[in-house]
Amino acid sequence: MELQNLAEDGIFSPELIAKELRTHKYEIAQTLGLKKDAVSRATRIESPKVQMLLRHMIEILNRVETRTGSPLLAYAWYRGVPLVGFGGKTADRLVREGKIDYVRAHLDRIDDGGYA
Repeated sequence: MELQNLAEDGIFSPELIAKELRTHKYEIAQTLGLKKDAVSRATRIESPKVQMLLRHMIEILNRVETRTGSPLLAYAWYRGVPLVGFGGKTADRLVREGKIDYVRAHLDRIDDGGYA
């Protein structure tokens, strides 16, 4: 996913991200553990918390896309594949809990040839 295609005026756009992932912005909100208004109201979209969660999701999706070959498959992995060693939690769950470093470390282990 090209970052410049996911932002407007330097702000990540839930609508553009949803379009890229062939879903709806409200599903993006659910994936990030946010309420619907967080992706509907401009003031909420621009908030540091929402922008941080969108950035983290995009970062992980971009890393996983190199393995899956598709943003849609990367999104499916992000939402649906339990990560070994994290109590069956998915990447989206860990990101919502503020544990993106765990997901990064998991992907780093895979990149280094380790098991995950």
